[in-house]
Amino acid sequence: METANSTVSSSGWRSSPEELLKLAKYSTSELKPVCQELIYGEYREDIKLLELDATLLNELEHNSKLTIRGDTSDNAVLCTFDKTYELKQAITSNSLLLAPDLLLPTQIPDGDAENESITVRSVKVFSAIHDYVEARPIQPRLRRIKELLQRRLFSTDGSAAAASAARADDKVTLDSLLNGVQASQAEIVAYLEKIEAFVIDGSWTLLDFDYTTTVLEHVLDLIDENSWSSDCIPLEEVVDTLESIHRREVLRHVCRVFGHLEQDETHFGLNKSRVCRHYGELILRSAGRMHLGEFLECWQQSAPKPMATSLDDLQGLFLIEETNVSKLIEYFSLDQLSENIDERMALLFKKKARWTMSEIKCYVDDLAEDAASLITLISKHSRSYLENGQRYFCLKK
Repeated sequence: METANSTVSSSGWRSSPEELLKLAKYSTSELKPVCQELIYGEYREDIKLLELDATLLNELEHNSKLTIRGDTSDNAVLCTFDKTYELKQAITSNSLLLAPDLLLPTQIPDGDAENESITVRSVKVFSAIHDYVEARPIQPRLRRIKELLQRRLFSTDGSAAAASAARADDKVTLDSLLNGVQASQAEIVAYLEKIEAFVIDGSWTLLDFDYTTTVLEHVLDLIDENSWSSDCIPLEEVVDTLESIHRREVLRHVCRVFGHLEQDETHFGLNKSRVCRHYGELILRSAGRMHLGEFLECWQQSAPKPMATSLDDLQGLFLIEETNVSKLIEYFSLDQLSENIDERMALLFKKKARWTMSEIKCYVDDLAEDAASLITLISKHSRSYLENGQRYFCLKK
């Protein structure tokens, strides 16, 4: 370094840092007694920086593990035990130097007023980082689980699906789902319960819809034959009586899906809403589209007496179209929609020009974290207006 009056060589400043400070017009009393020299060499290319929010940092500090999940063709996601985060690369305008041995100001003691000497220590720079990875919370991508299990439906005799699942390399286990699904363990387990999956022969599976109807009708007939109260049905007696027709695991599963177990798990009561939903879906699947009045009459007749049917039980399964003459009901399942929000909203408004909040909510609920984010999501892809006191949502143009 050169000035008008003095020169300090780059190689000699280590032996006389005070001289350099004088040239910079700094007093040693203003500085810490340690000066750190950055040494640049070969950089490591295998280091990535991950930005953590307070929640993720707390997970690490309490010895929880973070896992990166997804199939080879997926974008990576980061999972805690119960949350999923999307990983995105972000560019920083300023280079970040990684120097593990660098001392922070709080690690260097204050200088001695009587001793103005400064110690120079060398610190190696291991890498220069120009980008980092952000972790943003997202809704888990769980649809793959149902798509996988629907290829292994358990039917009347277990047939091909059971035989396939019996092979060790073809079993769907929790471990295999954790390895291939972009979601946390708690989210996967909750989704398996939501779609009414169960384990048989060591593999997760779903019951074929028509076979479910057969088993349910046998259970309902048995309840009727024995004049049992629909609120107190002996579970093991049902299983023992029907095990010659259906497997015990299947019977227990159907009783759990269409009922609610009591605390001692020896008895269960029928979930009337769930039973009615099944029979309503059965009619809609078969008919596809029909007059609403005709459907309601047929549905009530098919439901076990004295259960009362209600369209509220069919949320996420139907659309109603109003014509000048009558109302039509059409089978329209949430399972038909994409997990991509743009594609889903486009299809929803293609299917129906305008929606009320109660109608559209059940078709986008799974993409929103809470009520506030649901409103934001719907508002982003639609515009709303009032008509006769009712708020409607339609596609933005």
